[in-house]
Amino acid sequence: MNPTVTVDNMNFIQRAFAEGGFVMYVIAVIAILALFVIIERMMKLKNLAVDKKSSLTRSSEWL
Repeated sequence: MNPTVTVDNMNFIQRAFAEGGFVMYVIAVIAILALFVIIERMMKLKNLAVDKKSSLTRSSEWL
């Protein structure tokens, strides 16, 4: 018994990669890179400190 893998027996992601070919790998790499950039930006923004007193003073000067 040698089970063969057909498109009907695959889950959604496996089927998408099987039917999509090379382009799906490019899309997957770009999606992973975008995820890394989003996580890095979130970490960077979390570490920024805002001086509320200074910000309020400057904003009142603009008004």
